[in-house]
Amino acid sequence: MSTSSFSLIRYTVLVIIAIIYGIYRSSNANYTYDTKYITVPVDHFSFAFNHTFRLRFLINELHWKPGGPIFFYTGNEGNIEEFAQNVGLMWEMAPEFNAVIVFAEHRYYGKSLPFGKKSHTNHNFGYLTTSQALADFVNLLADLKEKCKTKNHNKPCKAIAFGGSYGGMLAAWIRLKYPASVDGAIAASAPIYQFNGLTECNRFNDILVKAFRISAGETCMRNIKRTWNVIRNYTSSSRGQTILKLKLHLCKLVKNKEDLAQLLYWLNEMFANLTMLNYPYPCNGLPENPVKTFCESTNLTDPNLTDKKLLNAYGTAIRIYANSTSETHCIDIHDIMNNPNDRAWYYQSCTELVMPMCIKDNEMFEKSSWNFTNFSEYCYKHYGFKTYRQDLPILEYGGKDAEYNNVVFTNGMLDPWHGGGVLYSSQYSHALIMTDTAHHLDFRAQHPNDPKSVRMVRERIRDYVRSWIKI
Repeated sequence: MSTSSFSLIRYTVLVIIAIIYGIYRSSNANYTYDTKYITVPVDHFSFAFNHTFRLRFLINELHWKPGGPIFFYTGNEGNIEEFAQNVGLMWEMAPEFNAVIVFAEHRYYGKSLPFGKKSHTNHNFGYLTTSQALADFVNLLADLKEKCKTKNHNKPCKAIAFGGSYGGMLAAWIRLKYPASVDGAIAASAPIYQFNGLTECNRFNDILVKAFRISAGETCMRNIKRTWNVIRNYTSSSRGQTILKLKLHLCKLVKNKEDLAQLLYWLNEMFANLTMLNYPYPCNGLPENPVKTFCESTNLTDPNLTDKKLLNAYGTAIRIYANSTSETHCIDIHDIMNNPNDRAWYYQSCTELVMPMCIKDNEMFEKSSWNFTNFSEYCYKHYGFKTYRQDLPILEYGGKDAEYNNVVFTNGMLDPWHGGGVLYSSQYSHALIMTDTAHHLDFRAQHPNDPKSVRMVRERIRDYVRSWIKI
């Protein structure tokens, strides 16, 4: 399968899994909460299936006072504790607004498993949809609001949804579809237009290349472009395969076309990850401005590298990314379906959230087209069905014809996902732009190295929230 066929799956996963909750954790993120559960239907939209399951959520009422709102995070594809530890903006705003903080886990992720240990089998995946997840959140919000109303002298409590990336999409969509449940939504780096017919398939990678050019310069990009052929040449002989395994710190030899395709795909994913993580301060083993470090500290900015020296530099650079936690002994390029959370997300990417990706000829990457047929066959191989259409989110949520009210969309212009984001304000929704940031830096806790644009956006967010809850 081509790299473009894989890219929608992994590029989306890396945004939230790698960025929000795994690779980097804020050093001052030490937030506390109670873990609770609410029983919800497995199927909210049918009376023929009466099964229920327990949805997990985290709650902190330390700062709540009568009249204060509910700050509600619409969980995305991962364990909810990790989101709670990394969305510092909510924790920092809560005292000012006397807010209850709630992080709701997404069904089929973490411990919110509709069918227990059998949840991730092909047979049981059918209830993993955005509409079912939103209905879970609405049920939880109704319960929270009822309890809040009791404590608030029988006066209704308002709620504000927060979400980043896929979670940001859900935050916007819950406000669109269930406006009585939340009074407003903050949707950070939410690519709600990253679907067929709404955004060109090359947009993501074009922005990625632009971000690399700004951070690292043209020479590094040209050297990266050279490596694709260098890698192909080394895989053409058994001796070259051994050298490649050693230099790139691979767990296994790259012996055939399938191995080579997987390696090239993994490397494309790495560059996307580095661009997402290109923050102005160190994060748990990754240096500040990792794109620049990737290039400059490994000689990839040298225009006179031979193929051998280029491969050496490339291998050193890869270690900056792959061993950021000092726990990775070698790179397993085939390890993509072992984690249950990953498997659930791949399923969503094969059903509703089909986001076409391709690469036009540019200074960094090999050209690659979007092949829906190949992608559908990949889905069939892993889940037993072929993807049959690419426009389900547009039908469900309206695409660019939808009218959002009381939603703030924030985007960094160095974030490849902003190509599928909302960049212009409308009569009732607001777009806030950060010209010099990567993926939803505004949602993280404050840091001395935060750009001015991020600090300003956070203040604007506070202003909008204040207007929605009338404080």
